Amino acid sequence: MNHLRRELSTVLPRAYELIAARAREVLEAWMAARKLVDFDGPRGYEFSAVALGRTKAIEFGPKVEARVRLLQPLIELRVPFELSLAELDDVDRGADDLPLDAVADAARLLAELEDRSVFYGVEAIGSEGLVSASSHPALPLPSDFRDFPAQVSAGLAQLHGAGVAGPYAIALDSDAYSALLGSTEGGYPTLQHIRKLVDGPTVFAPALRGAALVSLRGGDFKLTVGQDASIGYHSHDRTNVRLFLEETLTFRVLSPEAVVSLPRA
Repeated sequence: MNHLRRELSTVLPRAYELIAARAREVLEAWMAARKLVDFDGPRGYEFSAVALGRTKAIEFGPKVEARVRLLQPLIELRVPFELSLAELDDVDRGADDLPLDAVADAARLLAELEDRSVFYGVEAIGSEGLVSASSHPALPLPSDFRDFPAQVSAGLAQLHGAGVAGPYAIALDSDAYSALLGSTEGGYPTLQHIRKLVDGPTVFAPALRGAALVSLRGGDFKLTVGQDASIGYHSHDRTNVRLFLEETLTFRVLSPEAVVSLPRA
């Protein structure tokens, strides 16, 4: 038995399969940052920190030179949810329409938490995110998306000026993504203008506030995952079982010049 404690639960294997399939479906749709950064893992639940390859001098007594090796720890994210035991029992009777709204909600929240750590960092461990670490001046997101291609062109000019090669991707929050899809310029969809400028994907990123232009050349940003998103058992009573989705991760910006932020004004 491991820390997920699934052996202690009353959930039968077929029900776990349905729960895991729904969680995986939602996570793949909502985890935006993984489409933009290098992925390292999964390294396992026991993996606790990333070596930064740097040291800091410390006092350790006379006639001694001492240094501590610097690490960046992983954080643990756990999102609980509940399901009906009666519904879970019906799965073993042959039902295949298990209500999984709670699973989908938990998966969306876990995806948002992962993305938030990538875009904005985690202050508690001293990590920076894509947006907060960018070395370029921010380019405010325009209110009229007919002006969006001009801002994207300005962002590309910043990346080119810093010697950052492509391909490039553009990530947008929910409102910006919807506005872009509905915008036209001269009777031509603005999205098509963007696709002529940006040769990588246009990414739906609800955890982002505004937009970000990111190089996909590789080696600039690293998301390290210990335990990838997994389902665990917490407890149950006569009517419900309490489960959770859990993940461990940390994120590092290695090249702050490889991203341009387009925040909301």
